[in-house]
Amino acid sequence: MSPFKMYFTKIDENNKSLYDFIIEDGKKFYFLKNNKKNIVRRYSDQFKIKETSYKSLYKKIKILEKHKDDIEKIDDLIDDWTFIIEKSIEILIDETNLTRNQIIKLFELEKHGFELDG
Repeated sequence: MSPFKMYFTKIDENNKSLYDFIIEDGKKFYFLKNNKKNIVRRYSDQFKIKETSYKSLYKKIKILEKHKDDIEKIDDLIDDWTFIIEKSIEILIDETNLTRNQIIKLFELEKHGFELDG
């Protein structure tokens, strides 16, 4: 018996066509038939299934290649925002009497990768 299926010893006779059965130690155990047509898969589910067919691997590689450019754009965007925040910190230092460390602590920028001067 598979540990991933739910087994029943008694089922309703009207729904008997929905179940398969196995006989183990002289007892009959019923379990639901796999109805693969009714399984709705999410986009992210295709990366959780352990398929080794070349067709599925090729499909997954193509999906990753499709989003490769987006990932590079995100890196550029992060660099741009880091530059903007650094310039903003410099302006705040010039306009106020706060230090760089105080500004970083005030806006909680440590958790976003900005380091305190030490």
